[in-house]
Amino acid sequence: MSEFADVLRKSHAAVKLKFTWFGIKKSLDGDQKRQAREVFNAKDGFLSASKKLLDTKHPAVKAVNGLRGEIRLYFRHATLPFPEDGVRLVKREKLTELLDTITMFVGKLDQAVAALNDAWDELKQQAKEELGELYDENDYPNSLDGKFSVTCHVVNTNPPDYLKETLPGVYRLEQERIGRQMEAAVALAEQSFTAEFAKMVGSLGEQLSGALDGKVKRFSKGHLENIKGFFERFKELDLGSNERLGQLVEQAQAACDGVEIGRLKESKSLQRTVAESMSEIGKQLEGMVELRPARAVSFDDEE
Repeated sequence: MSEFADVLRKSHAAVKLKFTWFGIKKSLDGDQKRQAREVFNAKDGFLSASKKLLDTKHPAVKAVNGLRGEIRLYFRHATLPFPEDGVRLVKREKLTELLDTITMFVGKLDQAVAALNDAWDELKQQAKEELGELYDENDYPNSLDGKFSVTCHVVNTNPPDYLKETLPGVYRLEQERIGRQMEAAVALAEQSFTAEFAKMVGSLGEQLSGALDGKVKRFSKGHLENIKGFFERFKELDLGSNERLGQLVEQAQAACDGVEIGRLKESKSLQRTVAESMSEIGKQLEGMVELRPARAVSFDDEE
């Protein structure tokens, strides 16, 4: 293994986040699909159709689904990618904090699901009115117990010790496999940071581009806060494996250091300075950004 892969293996733990979630959409049954094909004169196999079981704009539904988004975002921001579905890497000294935070989210989810359960009859009646003949009482459970949950647990990525004595050849192969996974994890971390950084630099640069082209742009505090948040996470999680990326992040941080949204709105010269810095950094990032493999960002959701 490379130096960085070895450090990653020794300093990080593998954790897996898993959701169980009641599905908001459901595919139409055979007869319903047949009727849809007849309406549109479509051939079997060339049409797919589904129905929405709940009003996603209802406050109780939005609260539950919003929590899933919050949990996913926290998990991604606190960890590094790993080439296994749903698995990511967290610093061992941060493991307790991560698990405690997920437990806190579970408590919030329980409360949100309880509120959703209170509104269940109302949501079903609304669905019955909106879906018409597509409504099916069997699509809706009597209780939401067990229909929404999130768990996070540690995953052992090391081969079992007994292999070392009983099957040393297999043990060696497993060690090599884990080494390749850690090498891949280092590369995925670089790709993830580079892609996120490039997106934020581009967004902030676009917002400030009015200072360069003379067109009035509407400022948003979020863009500046997001890139400053990225600087903190990069400092906390970066392995130091990509020296050039680290230099560009430092360059961007220096350009944004001490910059507040109020001052940025008022000062055309500051707008130009930051915009020019973001533009230059963005150009250098263009050749560094790679498509991130889907497996690195997938989650093991169940419906």
